[in-house]
Amino acid sequence: MITVLATWLVLFLGLAGIGSGAFALLARLPGCGSAERPDLFRRFWFGCGTTIMVAQLWNLLAPLDAVALAVWLAAAAGCGLLLLLPYLWGTVRRRGWGWRPGRRRAALLGCMALAGLYLLYLGAAGVATPRWSRVYDSDLYHFNILRWMNTCAVVPGLGNLHSRLGHTSGFLVLSALFDNLWWDRATAWLLYGLLVSVATLQWLRMIASPPACAARRTRLYCLLTFPCLARLQTTIHPTLYHDEIALVVQMVLLLELLRFLPVCLDERASDDTGCPIADLPGFMMLALLGTLGFSIKPSGAVAMIFTICTVAGVVVVLWCRQRLPLRRVASLTAAAGLVPLLLLTGHVARNFVQTGWLAFPAPLGRLPVDWAMPAEPADDTHAELMQSVRGQYEVIKAWARMPGAEDYGQALDGGLAVWLPGWRARNWKGIERRVFYLGLLFWLLHLLGMARDCSPPRGIGVPPLKQETVRGDLMLLVLVGADLLLWFHAAPDMRFGRTFFWLWMGVGGSLCLSRPRLPAGFAGAVAVVLMTGALLEMSLPLAPRRPASWRGVGRARPLRTEAVTIPNGQVPPLVVQVPLKGDRCGDSPLPATPYPLPTLLLREPGRLQSGFRRALETGDGGQEAGDRGQETGSSSRQWQ
Repeated sequence: MITVLATWLVLFLGLAGIGSGAFALLARLPGCGSAERPDLFRRFWFGCGTTIMVAQLWNLLAPLDAVALAVWLAAAAGCGLLLLLPYLWGTVRRRGWGWRPGRRRAALLGCMALAGLYLLYLGAAGVATPRWSRVYDSDLYHFNILRWMNTCAVVPGLGNLHSRLGHTSGFLVLSALFDNLWWDRATAWLLYGLLVSVATLQWLRMIASPPACAARRTRLYCLLTFPCLARLQTTIHPTLYHDEIALVVQMVLLLELLRFLPVCLDERASDDTGCPIADLPGFMMLALLGTLGFSIKPSGAVAMIFTICTVAGVVVVLWCRQRLPLRRVASLTAAAGLVPLLLLTGHVARNFVQTGWLAFPAPLGRLPVDWAMPAEPADDTHAELMQSVRGQYEVIKAWARMPGAEDYGQALDGGLAVWLPGWRARNWKGIERRVFYLGLLFWLLHLLGMARDCSPPRGIGVPPLKQETVRGDLMLLVLVGADLLLWFHAAPDMRFGRTFFWLWMGVGGSLCLSRPRLPAGFAGAVAVVLMTGALLEMSLPLAPRRPASWRGVGRARPLRTEAVTIPNGQVPPLVVQVPLKGDRCGDSPLPATPYPLPTLLLREPGRLQSGFRRALETGDGGQEAGDRGQETGSSSRQWQ
């Protein structure tokens, strides 16, 4: 467990150092100076996005091996010594060694520090196990994705070998890079706990010492959503699941929006340096986090579109209303958009190379290349469904609506009356249902209050609400509401969207309780009571636990597989590892797939890095080698 904490510290400082370097480099663009300096957590998240961006582009040409990690360590050490260390030392000097906070503030800081240390201990104890606790999707394809990235550059048509290998995730890219650290085939499993722990510490810091801008709403938001992070923190285990990580990034994005929107929508906002954006680091974080969440999981698509529109709106205001020179507007746009643009470019490029589709796993953007995955299944077998883009997309969507259904077509075409009753019985229970209704109440009260405050004042009273405030609150309502609607339409399984309910309630509650008419003490007390009630109802495993190992972590191990020759007529033949039972290959040698279809071909026989393609061209309905596949298909294993 001690080595787990030490590794987390090394990775945290390294990513924060990379973020410091990226901030410093972009701030040197003309007209991008700002008196606001990014705090340690902003540096960390910006470092995550920058590292993933560079690693994705690197892997297009070379594997993410020890050389790539050595380059990252050298860059992190240089940025840390030159930029991060002076920032930390300057922060200590500004505070002063003789800093004496008041009793209430000292007690709050002490409680938050103790809570953070204890939650870190629980998280590290959950990871420190000598045995690997089986996780379905990690055994299904996460392990093999990491092994491919560690072994070679991006392989064309890799999704044809196993459709899940075509999934692009920034989390897995970062995991593959860190998998070259001192624990062979084990360090990658620490990344989930690191990101959750950093978010938990950031929440505790915001509760104890919120930023001067929008202090009340950010503290209330962190109080109301803290139970969601506490559940993730107390259940950390060795895993490569990243559904929750994408949602954690979106939680941080909404925190940044609550800090930034009140200032950015005020067109007169500026700082002492003359920069038209008072919180330039916040502007840069806003653009990055939206793209980062999408690069980890497609569930962040709504947030990415929202942040792109917000950043574009701010740029238009700076150019058209504040009459800034075009060169300065271009510099501010580059500072905010360069890293996100390259991050999104790398994501789309990996999709193109691995699958031949730009928006995979969605069936959008097929390109005319020979390695493109087939759009439609050749037949109705499970293997063909899962090895086609549209078939896999519909199976996952139907599974989220009706798990284990014999006929997935009922879930897709039957309408709400068919699948909603069963979905409600399985999912619409527990604390998420109460959180949704509480959020609905908060939003209704807040909208009614805004309608009242926007009306002309009658007699003595508060002035009408600013249009900028109304605009910002409605933008947040659109974001959290659209997140819930997209989740419910696309894949309404709680595993994919449990955190959306907390975002819905947290944003609505923070805006409702931060209204000027409500005393700050009353609003804080309500938030604390709601947070405490949620923590008690969730029955979190908060009891001290003894780690299974003080120095080790769980290592990946391959499941039992056998070598199967694909009967496609190529010389030399294509031999793949196929699981003896089920569809999980674990960390087996390459290449591995649970679907050894006879139509699977190497683009250059005998050379894995040349990529994979399918004999069937489903775009025109033609068949390149169907007869040969039918003749030899009887010798291949059938997987239903």
